[in-house]
Amino acid sequence: MLHNYYEVLKKNHIFYDISSDDMKALSPCFKPIFSSYLKGASVFSDGDVYVNLGIIVDGIVNIIKDDTDGNRVILEQAEPGSVLDESLNEKKNYKVNVSAVASTDCDILAIPFNKLFTVCKQNCPFHVKLIGNIIRMLASNHNALTMKMEYLSKKSVRHRLMSFLNFQAEKHKSSEFHINFDRKELAEFLFVDRSALSRELGRMRRAKIIEFSKNRFKILKSGI
Repeated sequence: MLHNYYEVLKKNHIFYDISSDDMKALSPCFKPIFSSYLKGASVFSDGDVYVNLGIIVDGIVNIIKDDTDGNRVILEQAEPGSVLDESLNEKKNYKVNVSAVASTDCDILAIPFNKLFTVCKQNCPFHVKLIGNIIRMLASNHNALTMKMEYLSKKSVRHRLMSFLNFQAEKHKSSEFHINFDRKELAEFLFVDRSALSRELGRMRRAKIIEFSKNRFKILKSGI
């Protein structure tokens, strides 16, 4: 089953330097579970025991956290090829402390931890390589968390927004790009009021700093 999604899975650090044939050999060992979720459906909830490594093969999933006042914050948006980071824990009866919600209709492959972290009887070299890749992926996840903290360190809505847009431009290697967040999700991701976000977008458009139409943006000025 894994090799059927090779083009998507190879985007993830876990499968670096692992060929389609290697994935085909790994499938019987891992026994992955394929699941589909409709937009708005819960993949897992805060407090759930999650015993699989979830990998998105199609669609978008938001990793969210509700604070004590009931405010929802989007910690991360996971795209095809991404791992649902909170699921990356092999402790028995480990309870996740965030929720994962389908932002669009999505398909997810789940690999049981007891299959992933135990080298198979064949002692296949690509299984050992995969475990090494997981360690490297954890370092990459740390970098993503650092970038999120960079957004939240900005005091004003404009600075948070521009920091996010500049990162997207760098990611897409273009001053014009599409984001997967709608306005509500973007406000939750940047931890700002939705109305304040909409007002700031309008001001930045009138100041000819950015242009946008729905989820497509173009940066006209690099400064703020």
